[in-house]
Amino acid sequence: MNAITISQDGSLIALTDNSNDHNIYFFNASSGNREWKEKGDTNRIFDLSFNTKSGGDVRCCSVGKNHIKFWNPSDKSVEKGIFGDASLATSFACCTYDSDGLCYAGATNSEIYVWEGRNLKTTVKNVHKGGFICAIKWMGGKIYSGGKDGNVVVTNSTSLEVERSFNFGCLIRAIDIEGSKALVGLRDGTIFHLDIESQAKKAIMESHSEGEVWGLAPIDDTHVITTGDDNKVKVWDIA
Repeated sequence: MNAITISQDGSLIALTDNSNDHNIYFFNASSGNREWKEKGDTNRIFDLSFNTKSGGDVRCCSVGKNHIKFWNPSDKSVEKGIFGDASLATSFACCTYDSDGLCYAGATNSEIYVWEGRNLKTTVKNVHKGGFICAIKWMGGKIYSGGKDGNVVVTNSTSLEVERSFNFGCLIRAIDIEGSKALVGLRDGTIFHLDIESQAKKAIMESHSEGEVWGLAPIDDTHVITTGDDNKVKVWDIA
């Protein structure tokens, strides 16, 4: 399984597998029954996101390598994204919806692509300093995007102007928002708690940054020590 998402009303779960067809599945969240299965693409799919527009809209977007499609489990239809003259086709690593039904896809060319239905409306340039956009989340009129440049950028979804940027020094893998607080997950396994207003950052979870953990041993009743493929030795306080 490569990606999973839950509809805003909690009725459906969508996921994609890592087979050659990269199938998309839609399951009824209450019964667990499969509602729909369809081939996704021969290319790998990286992310899925349900529409967050109110009123029971359960349309869904999938993005990946040279891939963006829009799914409607209500009538079991799927449509490819149409780029038109708005911008060149590219690959995408992440996607999210706003409350008006617009879809935002983080592209490998450092731009945010804005979709209205299946049609590309516009792109937001100069958000990140090179590399692909790895994580994206819309909340409360803001687009929170995380890039290979190690930055989490806050963009106003109405004006499409950048408002703030926070550097974490490592590729951003995940973002979630609640009010003025954010959780930011990095590729090296660290999870940060970010206070957006004060800009205070606190690491609340760490890991060995790459490869496997090969050694683990207790030191005393309250500490353990680990070592891994990242050539680091770490001492952990259990409490």
